[in-house]
Amino acid sequence: TPMSFPVNPSKSAVRWKLRCVFCKERVTSSDALKGHAYYAFGGMWHAEHMNCAKCKVNVSEIPFCQSPTDPAALMCTDCYMIDNNPDCAVCGTRLYETALDAGGKMYHKDCFKCKTCKNPCNDGHYMTDDTGAIYDVDCYHIMALDRDYGTNLGGNKE
Repeated sequence: TPMSFPVNPSKSAVRWKLRCVFCKERVTSSDALKGHAYYAFGGMWHAEHMNCAKCKVNVSEIPFCQSPTDPAALMCTDCYMIDNNPDCAVCGTRLYETALDAGGKMYHKDCFKCKTCKNPCNDGHYMTDDTGAIYDVDCYHIMALDRDYGTNLGGNKE
């Protein structure tokens, strides 16, 4: 059966009243036109209520994220990264910038170095041993020859 609608609905039944996610007060079109209200993550916010759930900085004019634990809370990008980004597999500090993913581990670009020569492997060419240690291609082959054939090319003392 087709849906039926009231023939003469009251204005209050038709009018959609937007409410601020934070304060639950009405958000008017005037608020939005003046730049005092924003739509984010499925709801309207008064600009003055768009504060980071952790550090309380106003995020209405800066990049922000939705809190992973509370969909009605916002977080500045810095606090979001502090709480949610992984740690570097080498130095153990939080990854904020672009990170490298190798073998299921995450690294700072500067921490992604060959175990033997300590040179960066950020050209994308690297190898790992059974322990997950990172080697540039040359050092890996030298290490493998030393290990498998006792060549001592890497200068290892026996």
